[in-house]
Amino acid sequence: MGPQARRSRQGYSARSILVGALVCLASIFAGANAADSAKKYPLDIPRQGLTASLHELAVQTGVYYGYSPETPEEEEKQVGPVIGRYTIEGALNELLRGTGLTFSWINSKNIAIVRAPPPPKVEPPKPPRAAPRPVARKPTPERSAGDNVLEEVVIEASKYRHLPAPTAAGYVLDGPAIARTGAPTMMALLTLLPQQPFLRPDGFRSNGAQYAELRGLGPDTTLVLINGHRAFASAASFSVNAFDLNQIPLSAVERVEVQLDSISVRHGADAIGGIVNIVLRDNIEHPSIEARYGAAAGGGQQRQAAISAGYRGEDARAAVVLDYRDVSPLFGAERDLWRDQDYRRFGSSDMRSTFTSPGNVMALPGTVLPGLNVPFAAIPEHTDGPITEIDEFLPLQLNRESLARYFPIVSADRRASVVANAQANLAPDLVAAADLMLIDRRIAFSSVPPLVGALVPGTNPYNGFQVPVLVTELWDGVGRTQSNVDSLLTRGTGSLRGKLKSWDWELSLLRSEEDAELRIANAVDATQLALALANPDPEQTLNLLGPGPVASPEVLAAVLPSQDFDLAVDATQVMGFISGKLFAVRAGDVSTVLGAEWRTEVGKFDTVLGPLDREVAGTFAELHIPLLGERRQLPAARELTLTVAGRFDRYTDFGEIFSPQHGLVWRPFRDLTVRGTYGRSFRPPSLYDLYLPHLSTSVLISDPRRNGEPYTAAIVTGGNPDLQATRGKSYTAGIEFTPEAIKPLALSATYWHVTMDNRVTALNSTTALLHESDLADHVLRGEPTAADVAAGLPGRVLQIDGTRMNFGRLTTSGIDVGAKYSFETTAGRFASDLKGTWIEQYEAFDLPGMPATDRVNVANAFGTIAKWRAIASLDWQRNGLGATTYVRYIPSYDDTLNGVRNGRTIPSQTFLDLQFSLDLGQLLDDTSKLLRGLTFTAGAINALNQEPHFAEVGGIQGYDTSQGDLKGRFWYLRLGKTF
Repeated sequence: MGPQARRSRQGYSARSILVGALVCLASIFAGANAADSAKKYPLDIPRQGLTASLHELAVQTGVYYGYSPETPEEEEKQVGPVIGRYTIEGALNELLRGTGLTFSWINSKNIAIVRAPPPPKVEPPKPPRAAPRPVARKPTPERSAGDNVLEEVVIEASKYRHLPAPTAAGYVLDGPAIARTGAPTMMALLTLLPQQPFLRPDGFRSNGAQYAELRGLGPDTTLVLINGHRAFASAASFSVNAFDLNQIPLSAVERVEVQLDSISVRHGADAIGGIVNIVLRDNIEHPSIEARYGAAAGGGQQRQAAISAGYRGEDARAAVVLDYRDVSPLFGAERDLWRDQDYRRFGSSDMRSTFTSPGNVMALPGTVLPGLNVPFAAIPEHTDGPITEIDEFLPLQLNRESLARYFPIVSADRRASVVANAQANLAPDLVAAADLMLIDRRIAFSSVPPLVGALVPGTNPYNGFQVPVLVTELWDGVGRTQSNVDSLLTRGTGSLRGKLKSWDWELSLLRSEEDAELRIANAVDATQLALALANPDPEQTLNLLGPGPVASPEVLAAVLPSQDFDLAVDATQVMGFISGKLFAVRAGDVSTVLGAEWRTEVGKFDTVLGPLDREVAGTFAELHIPLLGERRQLPAARELTLTVAGRFDRYTDFGEIFSPQHGLVWRPFRDLTVRGTYGRSFRPPSLYDLYLPHLSTSVLISDPRRNGEPYTAAIVTGGNPDLQATRGKSYTAGIEFTPEAIKPLALSATYWHVTMDNRVTALNSTTALLHESDLADHVLRGEPTAADVAAGLPGRVLQIDGTRMNFGRLTTSGIDVGAKYSFETTAGRFASDLKGTWIEQYEAFDLPGMPATDRVNVANAFGTIAKWRAIASLDWQRNGLGATTYVRYIPSYDDTLNGVRNGRTIPSQTFLDLQFSLDLGQLLDDTSKLLRGLTFTAGAINALNQEPHFAEVGGIQGYDTSQGDLKGRFWYLRLGKTF
């Protein structure tokens, strides 16, 4: 697909989704006058815990409640569903049926949930007993501002809300909590979880992408969902097979749910590392606007604005969020570490590059430069004529340059978004819902000027040596190499859900299209460069051995052509399920979920790859079995519940696979819960890994079996259609303690263990040669010559097979701990939260015949796994004032050079994030329209401006990019107004 066709297709998709967004907007305003909230409300409350149901009722009606449960069992008692049009009284009667509770109106907007009075005794007669005094607390439709930012809960990362999740503990971050973190992006949120071990800088990847990498298992092992539906690989991240979290605007996010194991039969069995479910806002009571500005020292400015509005009527509701974000670049020249890459000041080596302007000239291996009799020399800054004379070169000197100063720490990033939701009650037991998303994004990655490492033939008119020489040079006068990605994501889902007798059902359709155009400018074309250097005409060749302009604009245009690549990912998904009670046993109801899924994925990587497609058909079943209940009154056995689940998938290009998953919940006492899970998962090889065409290139090798002899050999790279799936196995055992005597206190600990087999890897030439005895089928040698036989040497390497292959085993385990406590004083409400992850094991077995590599607390270029990570927060709220503090700690660990410990230790670091908030309307108790709903926020991420410590693991970057960020302190201001 050419750029014009792509833009036409983007325009069609954009128009389609914009029409949908405008329909949502029209429903917001056109129906505003038709609402009649006096008697009935459109409700969609699934079967769930009593407290959660009452919270949903408050959110959907604006009528608040006061309720103080006496026991956790009462709070979590399953009630509902209530779907359709109900009065407040009718809805409460449905929800409180069989609970022993009733309700009492306090005023037109507040209700007290109270215990029903016991029936009067017949004998002896007594005066009528007065109804208990209502127990009420200040109602609120959303979590209190003082609640913990990260709440450990049992979640279900999907829209299947009718059945408890399969006993998997996780975290939920809701809208107010997201605002208190000060995080500008989804990835910034995940850094507040100790289970996300990597912190990648904003400019780490040229496509501007950030990925969820829970447990450090890789970007393609964490399943990302949006509103409970799969998020497919982003077009610019197709080769990584992962979804770019930076595509989602935080202003449109209601909450983020994180599930930390592979219990995911409802969504697919490929969530080896866990699930991140992004739930979009669909209930906006009042229109609002917000503006945000932030920056780091020297650049990286971020400007963001958002408008949101919503509508709620008797039978429908809708919401829409418009968001715009623009980020300016921050370059390495603004930081000392990259401005000067002579790392000898840290006791290391000089890592400045020999690609400079002017450059350097080197003789071919085993020879010297004629007239100088040295192997290398620096090209002078000035010469007397157009041709550099031999005596003008600087023998045994090298020009050096700090190339990192050109690279972006933060890339230029512009994103415009429209997110819309709508829902309508079509009948008392039938609800239709839809959500639409349009993300238009442009990433501009500006790096170094063109780098040239070329063989200049002796016939080149500017080569005074008159023999072939090697020149390394940086063309500083022609601008920087640019990598720009323009993408347009259009995504929409529609669903119908309802109730058929005692069974719930849902059908959904998802369509996602993303087209991207990658444009590379000012990059050297090696073939055109070689042709130009071989041209004897001084006007048609290049002067690489002089300090002045290397060539005419016409010659440079041929050597530096622009390249355009079209990328596309299209996907369609259809899902359906039914759920409900099968039968009752003494311990409770045995319930089930039965469902099926069909999806198709199409990927295209310009003419190199595609279009390629894959179809997946799957069925899943889940059985929820209460084994023991409180009725049995057995000691240490208040509750024992088993969940058994399984999923069968069939891939058109891969095969069939079955994945079982099990969970167990044991509550021996009221305050104590023990959980356990076991599951098998898999990750099929990506279309990119399977079908990437083979490419043969020549590389310079040093042959260890021929005494380090340097010569060129061919290496073949590409996909492998015979790849097998990466398989995972995980189990967890956790305990939660929530003492009734200290109700705001919650303690938890979870042991987890994950194993991955058949990981997809690709060999490089150095690894293949160092381990040739174990990888003999990947190294092809020619027949030894007579001289080789006499010297006892094998023949030269002809070809190295670097195509994708299945090999490798990864085992990791550890313990997650958490503690949270909130309290109120005359000074305000305080909420504290402490979370940590201790890594017991992270062993990678990557090569046959080689021992496993222990990566715990050892720096690694693929991402360092610290022995443990801790994140603590303290939140304070009082009368419209608020302050939140985050402390993130990374312990010290061993540095490495080329994968080997170098005796250095990278010191520990503590990062402090601060935010202060002000609700002017609440603070001044002002009811005027001007100040009501007006909020101001100021904060700083990495407030102490902690810079990364020098580390050799990063090579020329000089620090560990998985644990630090050269951006430093990032401060921000936010102004919001709710009408």
